[in-house]
Amino acid sequence: MSSLNLNKVIFAGHLTANPEMKYTPSGKAVTSFTVASSHTWNSAEGERKKNTTFLRFEAWGKTAEAINQYFSKGRAIYVEGRIQIDKVEKEGAETQWYTKCVVETFKFVDSKGESDNGFEKPVYVGGELPDGEIPDEKDIPF
Repeated sequence: MSSLNLNKVIFAGHLTANPEMKYTPSGKAVTSFTVASSHTWNSAEGERKKNTTFLRFEAWGKTAEAINQYFSKGRAIYVEGRIQIDKVEKEGAETQWYTKCVVETFKFVDSKGESDNGFEKPVYVGGELPDGEIPDEKDIPF
């Protein structure tokens, strides 16, 4: 019998707020952020409809530091990762479950956070660059 396991998320949209970076007690960076992605369509009656999905992301290490440095509210991002569900139990309260995506890789999809379609020239992020400059893929240190 064959066993297949796959947990893969591909998501693109705009950050709903500035990323929030913290450090674990051992000193590892972790950045949390939410991305909104909208889908539009025409109903059978010809009415334009729109649905927006919000997904929470969590990045670790150098990836967390790069996202925190280069991204802000409204900036377009392309993210690949995996779904993780966390269970939070509080004394005297119901158990709560939270779904998030753990970032494996990401790309810029615009140059200044003001893109119409956002997908004309994606590149990976990394390294130290002057404000507003996007690295070329060959210059990425990780």
